[in-house]
Amino acid sequence: MISIVNLDRLRVSLDVYEKDLSFVRIGQTVEIETIAYLGEKFLAEVVYISPHVDEETQTIKMLANVDNSKHLLRLGMFVNGDLIYKTDKK
Repeated sequence: MISIVNLDRLRVSLDVYEKDLSFVRIGQTVEIETIAYLGEKFLAEVVYISPHVDEETQTIKMLANVDNSKHLLRLGMFVNGDLIYKTDKK
């Protein structure tokens, strides 16, 4: 038995602290980083925000699709994400 997988686009699962939930929107850009490629940023798009808050960690699961056309990211890697959003501050 074999599996055929397209790794050009991956889905990452990120935890968002409850206090930051107001900054998250579907379609928003997230910059993903991993220690395997220091300084390299991967752009992702938020596709799902869970309606459930984890009572122990006070975090909400968020899913984002990330462009992996260079095939640098691997399944199961640990990543960090930074939300990109505009503010009213000038």
